[in-house]
Amino acid sequence: MARSSSKKPAAAKPAGPAGQARETRQDGSFWGPLELSRGQAARAQIGRLRAEIHRAEDDWWVLTEELPEEGQDPEEAERELQPWEVSASEAPEAPVAGSQPHLDVRRLLIDSDSVEVRPALADRSVIVRPTARIAVAPRSSVVLYVGTPIWFEVTCDDLVLYSRPVHRPPDTWFGTFYEGELCYAARTQGRLRLANLATFPARAVTRVEIENVSAQIFEFDRVNLPVPSLALYRGERWLWTDGVRMVKADEPAYAELDIQRGAPKGVEGGVETTLVRSPRLRRGEHSRFRAFGSRALEALFG
Repeated sequence: MARSSSKKPAAAKPAGPAGQARETRQDGSFWGPLELSRGQAARAQIGRLRAEIHRAEDDWWVLTEELPEEGQDPEEAERELQPWEVSASEAPEAPVAGSQPHLDVRRLLIDSDSVEVRPALADRSVIVRPTARIAVAPRSSVVLYVGTPIWFEVTCDDLVLYSRPVHRPPDTWFGTFYEGELCYAARTQGRLRLANLATFPARAVTRVEIENVSAQIFEFDRVNLPVPSLALYRGERWLWTDGVRMVKADEPAYAELDIQRGAPKGVEGGVETTLVRSPRLRRGEHSRFRAFGSRALEALFG
């Protein structure tokens, strides 16, 4: 897995003269098919992930590197998006083992004129931690818009050839000492209004409805989002997942999960969203699972 580094993936040398012209992909997008001629390379950046894709005579190369924050605000870094620029380039040479530990290099032995760069959701559940503790009144509900990290994939004919997180989230354990699962952890503002949601190209947005049907105020500071069970969609401004509805009754930590297939209606101002990726894992539309966490619950049941 690539780690942070201040060095650029400088493994390729321009095939043409100095000042070789670069061509930005005409649609200005990051995701989608990428067609290269032999001897061409494409370079782009999303969030803090810098990526290069080279097409050599008989193979393709993928180079990725997660750049350090270097004092930059993390949210500002996540907003970075530079579309693919195509230029002439020689095939890179694989670095000597251990010489560039922060650079991830993959050689793809495929015979194709193009590959496709696609986003994907995380391969584990994501424990979303709002910036402030949330309390839901008895017999009422709240809707939150939360963002989770996405993965960068290179595919050919729907076969995933390369996959890595744009920014690898930290691991976390969700549950008790006796029962739980290994997940990823993510911070979120948990916006109540879509109008207040910033555009983060390196995140997917999930509409989460939490309904408290009990007679008590329900407080939580962590939500288990079953990301592998959700499909991913592409809109004009955001990447979206299936909607999620969690019904909280009297049992601590657990909820009834209702996965609402499709991106939320009307979120892109009438523009249709496109299915990008089906769920990694298939589960029933309705199920009971450990959904919430809080310091109080951990003290009682951890």
